[in-house]
Amino acid sequence: MLIRLARSRWAVALMALTLFAGSCGSDSEETPAAKSEAPVEAPVAATTVKIGYTPILSGGVAFAGVPLADGAELAVMEANESNFLGAGVTIELVGEDTGGDQATTIGNLDKLIADEDVLGVVCCALSSVSGSLLPVAEEAEIAMIGWGAIAPNLSESPVFWRSFPNGSLSTPLITDDAIAAFGPSTAVVTRTADNDGMIADSAIYVERLEAAGVELLAVVDTFADDTDMSGPATQVIAENPDIVFTGQLGNTEVLMIAELRDRGYDGPIVGNLALAPQSIFEQAGDTLLGTVFPLAYFPGNPASASQHFTELWNANQDVEPDIFAAQGYMAAWMLLNGIKAADSYDRAAVLAGVESLTGANTPEGQLEYIDHEAPTDSFVYVQWSSDGTQTVWDGTSAGLLANVNK
Repeated sequence: MLIRLARSRWAVALMALTLFAGSCGSDSEETPAAKSEAPVEAPVAATTVKIGYTPILSGGVAFAGVPLADGAELAVMEANESNFLGAGVTIELVGEDTGGDQATTIGNLDKLIADEDVLGVVCCALSSVSGSLLPVAEEAEIAMIGWGAIAPNLSESPVFWRSFPNGSLSTPLITDDAIAAFGPSTAVVTRTADNDGMIADSAIYVERLEAAGVELLAVVDTFADDTDMSGPATQVIAENPDIVFTGQLGNTEVLMIAELRDRGYDGPIVGNLALAPQSIFEQAGDTLLGTVFPLAYFPGNPASASQHFTELWNANQDVEPDIFAAQGYMAAWMLLNGIKAADSYDRAAVLAGVESLTGANTPEGQLEYIDHEAPTDSFVYVQWSSDGTQTVWDGTSAGLLANVNK
């Protein structure tokens, strides 16, 4: 079992649970006399409830995996501090670093399933890995709550729920709006060709470009383990497109954008939520200027549930929250709500409990759960500024910050 964060790393500041669950306790206080006359209750038996997770704390996808795991841990801390599952019940998050490796992740899931006290699992940052986990989870009949993978077919499984709005829902919206804002005649799409989620996402770019009459000059393939984007970037530059749409995993997407800017590309670039973590800006710096991407959560969102999460995170972490942190938090809370709805520490009951959930007020908005998904059309378009903060893109050409080549 891997315990990632010592308790002392988290500030134990109990905050009212304004999302996912109601606060506990009575609105009235008893007088001292009333307390002394009350019957003495037997002590509550201590119970430990385990939920599993498959974090990616190392490797190329750790930029997303670490905040995903930290978000889940924050949810568990908050639930424990509020006695969410009842007095005397302690929730324990158990799992080991998978590094994003498929075989390692399957092995770790097997370990979690073998522990009969594990009632469900939050997981799945990579679509390519997630699909291989589903047969294992289905055979064990254990609930899996997705926190990052976007392959559309995952939610067809009876044991898998996506707790967040699939990022691919934003892809047609930002594609259409970027075409309207910049009026391109030509475009290039880049994609991670060995990831099902990115293949599906880039296909949406292609479909919307063709529908708008924009000439697609090329679809440039990259691969998840690539560490050098100079070749693919050279292909893009050779096409001289008016606009570039990147449908890549974050570890390669950021390299692609940096290479394009280093080679003098001065057109707009449309990316995805993988560009959101602060660590991505620290890696690429000003080369990210002039790139827009859609988010369902960012720290500046004034919605109450978003601000609750942001404030709770900031009270317990020394880095800025991002969309991955929010999604880790949301996934853990969905599973916890399923356990509470089940009112039983039994995997089959928890499956039914999760199935019974109809929605939640989350950092990414008020979501309704439909067919194992959490759809929304409420996204914000953001861009990195030179001081390392994210600002809203207003959807106009003039509102795009100048890139390093302008």
